Amino acid sequence: MLLEANIGPAHLVFTSRAGGVSPPPFDSLNLGRSVPDAPENVEENLRRLFAALGIERERVATAHQVHGREVAVVGEPTPAGAAPVRADALVTRRRDAVLMLRFADCVPVFLVAPEAGAIGIAHAGWRGLAAGVVGAAVTAMRTSLGAAGADLWAAVGPCAGPTYQVDEPVMAALRPTLPWADRYRDGRGMLDLAGVTRHALADAGVGHDRVLVAAERTDSPAFFSHRASGGRTGRMAGLIRMVDSAV
Repeated sequence: MLLEANIGPAHLVFTSRAGGVSPPPFDSLNLGRSVPDAPENVEENLRRLFAALGIERERVATAHQVHGREVAVVGEPTPAGAAPVRADALVTRRRDAVLMLRFADCVPVFLVAPEAGAIGIAHAGWRGLAAGVVGAAVTAMRTSLGAAGADLWAAVGPCAGPTYQVDEPVMAALRPTLPWADRYRDGRGMLDLAGVTRHALADAGVGHDRVLVAAERTDSPAFFSHRASGGRTGRMAGLIRMVDSAV
């Protein structure tokens, strides 16, 4: 199962856990190499995903995600065998590029600037939100790719919450960057990650009426959830590309 949407010229995709070859607890469309699934299973799962989307693998840009705020501007295709850049957001104006990051509770943030012909994707867990990855990605869209504020749209993909329980140290980490974060934590300690992300986008200048928020949550059996599984699970992928570059 793929969740798909279009924003202007951009095509957004988020994968579920179904349709691959990985055994439990990574069953079955695990797309992450950071978990102890067999590499050949991940390769076959990626092959199936790219074939289903009609994507040539060499067009795909990805990153080694570190729960930070680094943004990589994707220019020329990455040479085969090259180590992925360490970053938690990718942005580009390359019309043939496909940007891909991996998720298992953290928030996928898709960015589109139709007039500038720019796209981006960010990986925003609570550490990334505390580091300011949302604002950094929006800033990169503007300063590096020439996207005007009024041209920016965003989508918040499936993520944990609003039943994502966090303790006081997490809130203390969030407050310096997001001083209003406590508004999104209820009396039981549950944090609404999607709500926090939408507010962070607003702080960065993306209007509420220009942000789409997925209804799906990763604690559903349809998705991998790092929190619900106790840390032994696979990874979904978020992908974004320009529609007119699709094969």
